[in-house]
Amino acid sequence: MGITHVDGLEVAGVPTMGVNPLPLTTDGQYFFVSSTTGSNSFAGTTADAPFATLAYALSSDGGGLMVANRGDTIVIAQGHAEAIIAAGTVTCDIAGVNIIGLGTGADRPEFSFGTATTASLLITAANVQIANIVCISAIDALVNPIHIQAAGCTLGNFTNGPVEWQDPSSSFQAVRAVLTTNAADNLNINLKITGIITGGTSPVNGIRLVGVDDATINCNFYGRASTAWIEFITTLSSNVEIYGYMYNSGVTDFSKDVVNTGGLSATWFASLYDGSYGGSISGGSAAALAGDDVSTVAANMAVPSADATANVLERDVIGNKTDAAQVTVGTTRSLMGYMKGLMNSTQRTIVKSDGAVLTGADPIFTITGGMIKIVSIVGRVTTIIGGVSNGNIEATTTVPAATTAMSTTVAIDNDAAGTIYTFVGPTGVLTPTTAGVVLMDYGSTTLTPTQYIVNAGTINFTGSAAQTGVIEWTMDYLPMTPSVVVAAAA
Repeated sequence: MGITHVDGLEVAGVPTMGVNPLPLTTDGQYFFVSSTTGSNSFAGTTADAPFATLAYALSSDGGGLMVANRGDTIVIAQGHAEAIIAAGTVTCDIAGVNIIGLGTGADRPEFSFGTATTASLLITAANVQIANIVCISAIDALVNPIHIQAAGCTLGNFTNGPVEWQDPSSSFQAVRAVLTTNAADNLNINLKITGIITGGTSPVNGIRLVGVDDATINCNFYGRASTAWIEFITTLSSNVEIYGYMYNSGVTDFSKDVVNTGGLSATWFASLYDGSYGGSISGGSAAALAGDDVSTVAANMAVPSADATANVLERDVIGNKTDAAQVTVGTTRSLMGYMKGLMNSTQRTIVKSDGAVLTGADPIFTITGGMIKIVSIVGRVTTIIGGVSNGNIEATTTVPAATTAMSTTVAIDNDAAGTIYTFVGPTGVLTPTTAGVVLMDYGSTTLTPTQYIVNAGTINFTGSAAQTGVIEWTMDYLPMTPSVVVAAAA
C-alpha cells in the first residue's frame, strides 16, 4: 500500500483521511476516488492520486488491481459528483468490496441518475458494502436505480452512515430506490429516502424485495409511495426484519408501509414509527400492522363503572371504590367488591364526635342494610355537661317499628370533660367513670361490657333535659350481613 498524507503526516497502511471512520482491514487494499482532484490516469491507490470516478475504479482498468473477498476498500472523497446514465453505469462486480463515502450533509459524495430511466448502480457480486453516499433522481420514473443481484450485501451502515435517496422535485422522481432479485439473500439495508409530498405520481415503493431471504432493513422514508414503502412481490421472501420511520403522505392508517403484493406469504416483522399516523406501529406476516397505542392501554386500565359485568378488561376484574361489597362468588364480581365483603365481615369502629344532651333522643349512629352485633359502646365527655339530666341509650328499629332501651337510665349531672361512659352487665348499666381509666372485668357478669344485636335503624342517646356539653361516642361492631352500612348520625 502507498503512503497516505494527512495533515502533514504520512501513514503507511490504513488511511486516516476524512471525518468518517473506515473499516479496518488486514490484507485489503485501499483505493481513492474524487471527481474534484482525481483522474482516471492516476494510480488511485493514494488520496493524492485518486481515480476520477467510481465507475472507473470498479472497471477492469481501475478495479483490475482489486482482489475479490480480500477486504479492498474504495474511499470516495467528500464533494465527489458522478453521473449514472445507463443500466450498470456503475457495476459492483468484485466480491467483498467496501465503498465508503466521506463527508456529511451536502458534502457527501453524490450520484445523479439520469438520461435513461434504466440508469442504475448495479451490484452483481456478493458481500459488497456501500455507505454514506447520496443518490439523486435526475430523470423521472427511474425503475431500478440501485439494483442488488447478489447475496450478503450491505447498503448503508451505522458506522459510516446510510445511503440516501433524494427525489428533488415532482419532475424528477424514482419509481423506487432499491430493487432486488431473488439472489439478494442475507441483505442489510440502512436507507434514507427524502421525497416530496405534492405533485408527481412516479413513486410506487421505496424498496421492492423479490425473493429475499434473511434481511434487515432500517429505514427513514419521507414522501409518497402509491403501493408501499416496502413491497414483497413476485417471489416469496422470508425472515425480513423492518425498523425505522415512515411518512407516506395522506395515508394515516399505515396501510402503505409494508405490503405483500399478489398474496405472497412472505414472513416478516416490522416495528416502526409512522409519521402520517402519528404513532408507533408493529406487526408482521402473522399479525397485521397495528398502532402501539398506549392510550388504549391507559383506557383499559381506567377506573370502571361500579359492579362492571363485562369481565373482559383488567379494570373490570379489579373494580373501583364504588363497587358494592360482595361475598357470594361469581364470574363477574370485582376484586374490590370481594375486598369490601371481607372487610364487612370483620370488626369495625365508628365514631360520632358531636353527641349532644337533649330533651329526648339525639341520634348517634344509623344502621342500614341489615343487623349488626355491637361489641361495645363507649362515650367520652369532651365538653362539660352543663346541668342536671338523666340519660340512656336506645335503639329505634325500622322492622319491627319500635324503640327499645339498651341501657339503664343514669344521672349525668355536670359530668366533667374526660368522664367515660361504659355499659356493663346483662342490663347495660350506664356507668360514668371520672378517673380517666376504666378497668373492664370480663370475668364478672356485672362488669363485662354489654354486647347487643340490633336491627336496621338508629341508635340514640336519650336525655331527660336539654343541657350544654358534648359527648364523643365510639362503637365497635360486626356486620351480620355484607350489605350493612353503619354511619355516624347527622
